[in-house]
Amino acid sequence: MEIIDLIRSFMTPQAIAGQMAKRQPVPQRIRKLVYGEEGKQHPFAAITLADLQRTLTNVPVVRRGSQAFALDQGRGTLTSIDVQGFEVSDFFTASEINNLKMVSNQSVQAFIEGRINQMLDAIQRSTEALCAQGLTGEISYPMKTDQGFDEYEVEFGQTQIYTPDTLWDAASAKIVHVYDTLTEMHSQLQAKGYGDSTVSLAGRKAFSKLVALADESKSNIVQVKIVSENEVSVGGYSVQLESSVYRGKGRTMTRTVDEHKLCMVDKNAGHSLYYLALDDMENGLLPMPFYPSQEVKKNPSGMEVVGRSKPLPAPVVQAICWSSVLAPAK
Repeated sequence: MEIIDLIRSFMTPQAIAGQMAKRQPVPQRIRKLVYGEEGKQHPFAAITLADLQRTLTNVPVVRRGSQAFALDQGRGTLTSIDVQGFEVSDFFTASEINNLKMVSNQSVQAFIEGRINQMLDAIQRSTEALCAQGLTGEISYPMKTDQGFDEYEVEFGQTQIYTPDTLWDAASAKIVHVYDTLTEMHSQLQAKGYGDSTVSLAGRKAFSKLVALADESKSNIVQVKIVSENEVSVGGYSVQLESSVYRGKGRTMTRTVDEHKLCMVDKNAGHSLYYLALDDMENGLLPMPFYPSQEVKKNPSGMEVVGRSKPLPAPVVQAICWSSVLAPAK
């Protein structure tokens, strides 16, 4: 087999699927916690908000002989989201390819997989950033254009907001006030038909204050347990530290959860991660989590590889509630 054909054999859809299955992925906490391990493949390059706003709560029974219950009930909007994808490139020089002729097929495979893994790492980290932004109900992410950088913006709708009566850093604050905040946020989710399986993500300072209140607690009513250095259970509610950051709007480093905020999410609400059809003729314009297309170049001589992915996190905004639990910094 010619060396070019051998290289390409390690970048077929089947080969890439096998590589992704066995590789150690980068940390994707928000994606796995909220959107699930598996993405959904969407056959088109764009998607409408109506596709993302289907009824996800329980539905009524229908009297025999009556018209079926429509899941969207006419509420969905046909606004189309023109999803922008990730495209990263690498170049295998002719000298590198020439050297690969001298080694075993296993060594060639290891070389190719190493370069592909670098692309996958970048795309998976970027997908995690989109998933984190989705918790806010909108995406505002750097987008490269021929002229420089712009903003890629998608609005899913307004998440729920709760304002606590007593902030956690108030002089009178006790662990019961933390419990009150959690129960009220949970009630707001339940009022919209959600709240089956909640997790609360606390910013760094909010979590630190929670740990202090938990340590001081002498309550016999609210059961408090420090599960680990990153998780506290308050009356059965799991509150976890969320201190991750990503490069967001204006290419500035942004916290997934602001230091003074708390975000409660129903994990079972139906949040999804879609993979849309790629703008790539080589893969047949099909939806895939990742595909590296290849092109032999003459000047400079070598092979250009362009890795593409078009993910779109689709949060259920009414199943997400935010709260500022500490006083704003002065």
